[in-house]
Amino acid sequence: MIRHYFILALRGLKKYKVQNLSCILGLAIGFFAFIFGTYWWYWENHFDTFHPEADRTYAITTTGIGQLADGSYSELNQVHKDDIAAFLQSLPEIENYSLCGMSGLEYKDGERVERIMGLNVDTAFLSLFSSGFLDGGYRGLPFDNSFVLLTEKTARRFFGKIDCTGEIFPLAKGSLKIAGVIRDYPSNTDFRIDFLLLSSSIQSLYNSVDRTSFYVRLHRKSDPKAVSEKVNAHRSQAKGRFYRDEQVKNWSFRLRSLPEVHIACHFELRGRFLNIRLLGFAGLLALLCSLMNALVLFLARQQRKQAKNKTFRSLGASGYYLFWKSFMDLLLPVILAAAVAAVLIFMLFPYYQNYTQLEGVGWYVNYSNKITFEALSGYSLKWLGLILALFLLAASLLVVRMIRQTGFRSLVLLRNTLIVAQIFIGSFFFFVSLSLYKQVSFTQKKDKGIRVDNIVQADVGFESGVDVFALGGELLRSPHVEAVTYTVRPVLTDHGDYYAYMQTNLAPADHPENAVSSLELFDVEPNFFDFFGVRLKEGKLPEERNELIINSTLKQLLPETFSLEKPVKTAGKEMRICGVIQDYHYSSMQYPVKGVVFRLRPENFDLYEPYQYVYAKLHPKNHAKGMEHVNAVLDRTAIGKEVTLEKRLLSLTDIQDRFDIPEIALFRIFGLLSVLCITVVSIGIYSLVSLTVEQRRKEIAIRKINGAEIRDILALFLRNYILLVIAGNLFALPVAYAFMKRWLEYYAYRTSLSGWLFALVFVATCLIVLLSIFERVRRAAGENPAEVVKSE
Repeated sequence: MIRHYFILALRGLKKYKVQNLSCILGLAIGFFAFIFGTYWWYWENHFDTFHPEADRTYAITTTGIGQLADGSYSELNQVHKDDIAAFLQSLPEIENYSLCGMSGLEYKDGERVERIMGLNVDTAFLSLFSSGFLDGGYRGLPFDNSFVLLTEKTARRFFGKIDCTGEIFPLAKGSLKIAGVIRDYPSNTDFRIDFLLLSSSIQSLYNSVDRTSFYVRLHRKSDPKAVSEKVNAHRSQAKGRFYRDEQVKNWSFRLRSLPEVHIACHFELRGRFLNIRLLGFAGLLALLCSLMNALVLFLARQQRKQAKNKTFRSLGASGYYLFWKSFMDLLLPVILAAAVAAVLIFMLFPYYQNYTQLEGVGWYVNYSNKITFEALSGYSLKWLGLILALFLLAASLLVVRMIRQTGFRSLVLLRNTLIVAQIFIGSFFFFVSLSLYKQVSFTQKKDKGIRVDNIVQADVGFESGVDVFALGGELLRSPHVEAVTYTVRPVLTDHGDYYAYMQTNLAPADHPENAVSSLELFDVEPNFFDFFGVRLKEGKLPEERNELIINSTLKQLLPETFSLEKPVKTAGKEMRICGVIQDYHYSSMQYPVKGVVFRLRPENFDLYEPYQYVYAKLHPKNHAKGMEHVNAVLDRTAIGKEVTLEKRLLSLTDIQDRFDIPEIALFRIFGLLSVLCITVVSIGIYSLVSLTVEQRRKEIAIRKINGAEIRDILALFLRNYILLVIAGNLFALPVAYAFMKRWLEYYAYRTSLSGWLFALVFVATCLIVLLSIFERVRRAAGENPAEVVKSE
């Protein structure tokens, strides 16, 4: 019997080719967009949930230590040692706690030296967090900084095996004994580790400013909300030479779950999290639109079959037969759509993985977090199975109502409501994609205030020991290289507020109480400003090493007690501000330009942070030969091990263009989804009109006999659908405007939402619906009325 129902459904697929093809493709792309959009959100919000009893494990974080460019404070996964002591006394709900701090080791094997990153940990860390041992263990060992636990990848990297317990791990200075090998953490973790160093005491875990990560596990019966309120109410007890009382007063504390740590404590990823939410919402809307289209087409076909079903019932057909005959018409396209969606997910996963990959920064430049196909597959099966089950259950209830000949008016109302909802989604996507295009166009055309054409950035690595001045001299030997300059941090950064390598304070020499703190300090060479075409706004460029120059943003932030040429104190030294430069955009338009102090790098400066980036300006007419020369010089240079080949030499133009990649990708995705939704709606309306015209052929013929023109008949059909378009746009345009207005607020520099966007979306959707209806109605109105009446 099932085979019989399947054959009937297959015949229906062949009969309504266009309708079913649009339904299958729409559902497949809807499933695909939903999975890719929502899983990214799910993945980012489930970091470190794989640890044992992760639901009871929290981190206490501090806000107020560092200030971002927009005036807000960043949240750090660190707590001062004095506050840790206070929390341990005031929070009896804590069952166990762990302190851990970032650590680096230099593995040395002969002349080979490689730096790896890990954590200094105490005994509690190994019980709080996942530490599945593949070899060895830590029981009975002293935590005296002489034993190390390696991750599986580190053990295989240096020893080619995992059974290396008891062997010596040689370092550039000294050595450690390997206590064991633990499993690699999954990709969705904020613990990016190559090793765990068993530390001797709590004090050894504190960094130079007496702060460290502070994780707690609460008792099972404790109330996390009550604990959170206590943490929020805490006032810092921090004391020390690094902090003034007025700074400490601004500190506040939060109790964060492990996934929240990933979201809250990575301020450089704010734009990324915004795009994740946007894409997740887009995927959900695309799926809803495709499901509604499938349901609309199904209802229309079933209504057309009502007369035949009455005949079947009069001939003795059972309700069971009619149900499965109708239900299979929907089930077969849905199964095919799910299969096509699975193929799309498999084919496009590598691009999706690359787009969603989270690259490490700073010390963790060689670390990345990648979505795995296995995890995505499990998510897909779970959610698609649930969605399809609910959808088919709802469809089956509709089939039962239609077989019982009940609720025809309500079904027509449901069909019209679904069409309005589809138009709402299509118009929403159309408006959003146009707004995204407008923002992308705005950011690409805006003057960035810095020259990047024909300039390349060479990264020699932090610990390479390369003499960058000698390297620059080699570069200048070619006539194809016009000039070179050097910086500690990149001139252009895609990490937003993460810009200069250190912060400083400024105070007027005669009014030290008016000090301005937490200012970005950027060390440069004398030719820096001319090299990058940075424009001087006021005063002069620095010529001596006791002169500073600031950007326009900082000039506006400084109180009136600061003025050009007057002495200022910074880092205990007396200097003077000699000029002001125009702001230049060093990052994405999402981030406002921070106040930056530029100084000529001191000659006798302790090179804790050496020059790492060498910039070469190539002759525009010989750019290719200039690149060949730079590459040849770099090939002979001992580039740092942490610098990958693809990051060794980059064009500043490419780096600047990379800032717009998320917005361009969003524009393309929303543009594709808007085309998909509008196409699905158009085909759906065309199919509905076709079915309605077939049902009303006799009515159309009689109207023509009575003198009706084609425009009268067209108006008969158009009136209903235009009202649906108006209703859909009345809801869609205000929602889309509010949505995009909120989204654009995350951009410090943004375009405006013009009135022509509303008009264009409305007119376009009306024209699309008109074209969907016109051809089918014109063809029906052109038939011979006499022939139609006789055939009916």
